Amino acid sequence: MKRILLGVAAALLLSLAALGYFLLRPLSPAPVPAEFQCYDLGQGAYVPLDAPSQAFGIGLSYAGHIEETASSFDPDAAPPVFVKSRTSLVRSGDKVPFPTPQVLIESADSLELGLGKTLRSDFPDLAPLLDYEVEMGLVLLEDIDPFTAVGGGATYSEVFVEPNSIVQHPITTGISFLSSLLYSSGVEAKAGTTVLASWSDGAPLVGYRTLSSGQRIVAVSLFPAAGQSVTGDVTALWNNTVGWAGEAGGPN
Repeated sequence: MKRILLGVAAALLLSLAALGYFLLRPLSPAPVPAEFQCYDLGQGAYVPLDAPSQAFGIGLSYAGHIEETASSFDPDAAPPVFVKSRTSLVRSGDKVPFPTPQVLIESADSLELGLGKTLRSDFPDLAPLLDYEVEMGLVLLEDIDPFTAVGGGATYSEVFVEPNSIVQHPITTGISFLSSLLYSSGVEAKAGTTVLASWSDGAPLVGYRTLSSGQRIVAVSLFPAAGQSVTGDVTALWNNTVGWAGEAGGPN
């Protein structure tokens, strides 16, 4: 009996060690931190925006988050894209609302009758909960954006890249087919923008402007994820875009 117990204990220890290694093992290949150079606010204008009808987040978008979250890492894979509720957005300087214990209990009861009573019983000192996350704040530099929204913004009908519109360029290398069912088009090119490809409805797909110091500003009117709504050479387009724009560096 003693040998059996020792064997079971050894097996449990080995299992825990294996689990610990799996959870804490370094990723291969390791994510490489990006190098950023921020634009000066003087290069653009601060324009307060109305609450958007849709908000999207880019998951696993920086090396530290990938290392602490991902169980595997493929540098060639498109990042996960998720939807955020418009009610989750808070403007700069606004108060951050959070639920009181009573609101939490009432919400629990609305999901399952009696659940609020259970919470009140098990957690008599239930504290107000606040779960927030700020990944990145963006200032839209409208003055240097190659595109501007028209007609209400992105469309929700199927469009294809127009083959005859594709201009030979490092950004369009390997691009022969793209289609999108959602969140594309709905823009027009500003004066001074070089359009490299257009959608079948005539809206520009990708274009760029070069700033006075040589920086490259690229606009892509396409939901940044491959999948059911976007098909074709989308990964190549984003890889080419980021690589070509990054070669010129940020502002001085």
